[in-house]
Amino acid sequence: MNDNTSQLSLGNLFNIIKKEAVSRNAVLQSELFCILFELKDISDTTVNNYCTGYRAINSIYKEKYLSLQKRYKKNITIFKNIILSLLSILDGYVYINNEYTFEEFLQLANKHKRLKSVCIELYNISKNDNSVGPNFSKDLYINLQSNKLYEFIIQVLFFIILEKKQPIYMEDEVLSTIQTAVYNTTISSNEISEFLNMKLIEGALGIRGIRELAKKGNPYACMEIGNLEFYGQISGFPRYVESYHYYKIASDKNHPSATWFIGFMYYNGFIGNRSQEDYKSAWNYFVKSEKLNCIAALNSIGLAYLEGKVPGIKEKDEKKAVEYFKKAADKNYVYAFNNLGSIYEKRKEYEKAFHLYLKSANLGQSWAANKIGDFYRLGQGTSKNEKKAFKYYNISVNSSIFEICPWSKFNLAYYFYKNGNVHANVEKNLDLAIKFFEEASKDNKDIKIKIEQLNIL
Repeated sequence: MNDNTSQLSLGNLFNIIKKEAVSRNAVLQSELFCILFELKDISDTTVNNYCTGYRAINSIYKEKYLSLQKRYKKNITIFKNIILSLLSILDGYVYINNEYTFEEFLQLANKHKRLKSVCIELYNISKNDNSVGPNFSKDLYINLQSNKLYEFIIQVLFFIILEKKQPIYMEDEVLSTIQTAVYNTTISSNEISEFLNMKLIEGALGIRGIRELAKKGNPYACMEIGNLEFYGQISGFPRYVESYHYYKIASDKNHPSATWFIGFMYYNGFIGNRSQEDYKSAWNYFVKSEKLNCIAALNSIGLAYLEGKVPGIKEKDEKKAVEYFKKAADKNYVYAFNNLGSIYEKRKEYEKAFHLYLKSANLGQSWAANKIGDFYRLGQGTSKNEKKAFKYYNISVNSSIFEICPWSKFNLAYYFYKNGNVHANVEKNLDLAIKFFEEASKDNKDIKIKIEQLNIL
């Protein structure tokens, strides 16, 4: 489904959007799925099953679009936020819904060059799909020629979600891609299929099924259990020894991410005690995962050089660190943008730091979004703009729960909601200010001390 040019499918829609996006390597299928169905989170494996055709789209999602289809006939504006979010993905820039009237948004969408490219590719595929009727392709063509791209995309969404059948198979091209990806590992394509089939039967929360596969040494099951244990999503609290055990099984089969994760655990003291021997172990895992093409490894090796934790090298090597950060940044790794930005900020090269943080912030990274908020608020490396500062602090606060920067909550509370902010058109809101102050102080001791010093609460 993903690479078959004769299928107007969810997988092809996602692939085309990823291909046309500015930061194509940073676009995730799960992120696109959450945008279309206005979800906060969903299993990557579940979305992959939908995109490859292994699994029919859940009736819950179909019912949502049946409802949207009925409402759309009476109110064409209801897809504004969804399409605006897709434009954000394509441009690597966060468009805020309430900053555009529907007329302004419609003009933006219908003249959008990347969206036009997406529509052209989808139209060409529609002509090859036997399940697409001639009248439907004709309607798509008319909208395309008239630059009614908003209507075009909505037509396609209704078709692929409500009408398109999901064949339960994996194309030879997809299988070939998988086999290429695991060439440098001891992972077999059968283990991938075994894992996907289990997810089909058990569902996203089928922990028992994953455990059974993990016992057999399936690297994907081990990686997933390792993640669940690391983030405390099984027992309610992190169990690092357990997560290490599962990562190790996957790493022994040269699973790139599992290999990097073990290095990350050694380096940050989740296992061991940050001894020289532990740093040496971390380094060895980083080097191994780099050879397996893990992007995170490039960033971690850069950090080791920056912090002087490379075995056999006593001094820090900022030049070498920058070299590795740039390699990771070239692949749109957000934390590499952050690390490079920090180096330039310490050098007081604020404009360079600003542009690096901005790249990360526009990809939704919380710490960087808070930094951009600071730069706009202070006029550092860019023109002072408190309205944009407010926007990026909000992006930071609304990031993944596992990485929200607590300072963004403090900044929103202190500079905007406590007394209001005329320049950002933000009204005073003491309830929200107190909420953010309390949450920020709970999450960070330095913020708690600062709030006590300021005698705010």
